[in-house]
Amino acid sequence: MDCKALGVVNAHETTLPILHMLSHYSWGARAVMTLAAFALDFGEFCILMRIHSSNQLANSLAFLKRLPVLAEPPGLQKHKQALADLVSLNKAVLEVIRCIFELQKLPNYGTENVPALSKTLDHVHMDVYWVVRTVVGCSAQMTRITNDE
Repeated sequence: MDCKALGVVNAHETTLPILHMLSHYSWGARAVMTLAAFALDFGEFCILMRIHSSNQLANSLAFLKRLPVLAEPPGLQKHKQALADLVSLNKAVLEVIRCIFELQKLPNYGTENVPALSKTLDHVHMDVYWVVRTVVGCSAQMTRITNDE
């Protein structure tokens, strides 16, 4: 997943095609696949970030992936809080996804007796939209960090 710096409108315009591309999957699966795509990029970024100074292969990979911030350890320190925030936000997204799956496991026969549960289940698609949009925002933030903005 690769995003340029996004505004509010662009984040929405980026989110919709992702959801459309994954439309053959359940709502929960769409959220999981989107987070997994970001986690792959972010994990690779974090690994390169940790080993960059002592490993020529890591330096070469960072160069090929256009990660200029990796070349300078002070650049990493400048973005330490932003990276920690991305990790925290993705943990929260993962928790939302867990809740979506737990809700979808509940038996359908009880929803008539619990109107709030029925209403919650009816809005899962909006929860997934916001999961995907959050991941799009995280990807844009990671791009800003790697460009040292």
